[in-house]
Amino acid sequence: MYCSNCGKEMLSGAEICTNCGFQARTGNKYCSNCGEPIQEGQAMCIRCGNSLVMVHGRQAGGKLGSVPKDQRVLCGILSLLLTLGIQNFILGETKQGILHILLVGISIFFMLFGDAAWIDWMYVLGQIIVFGNAIWSIIEGIRILTGTYTVKPNAWFNC
Repeated sequence: MYCSNCGKEMLSGAEICTNCGFQARTGNKYCSNCGEPIQEGQAMCIRCGNSLVMVHGRQAGGKLGSVPKDQRVLCGILSLLLTLGIQNFILGETKQGILHILLVGISIFFMLFGDAAWIDWMYVLGQIIVFGNAIWSIIEGIRILTGTYTVKPNAWFNC
């Protein structure tokens, strides 16, 4: 691992560079994987293929668009257990997270209103939306845990 601010090699697992004092993967001058100098706006290291995209102020690392290893288990489990789209917010996919929350809200409205007003089709539609959202979350969780999920921050739906 290399400091993304000064380019010097760092100890494996180090959080702070002992040469310049920057936090690991917070700079934007060098690749954190191989130490190659990078240009502003560069999305991928030409030398090693490492992702240089900044997620939450840090170089994401890994291949471009992949889920960082330290977030893979957390996001995969959240996706399998909850259908609220929390994993999407963690990965920087805000649009997909909002879509998950909207689907849950709409389905709850349909099921509550449909049940209270004895409108069976609304209740059934609410259940169908909940089931579809759950299947979507389970597929995302499996893809995240197996490493086949690609992060797409600007997409409404990630197939």
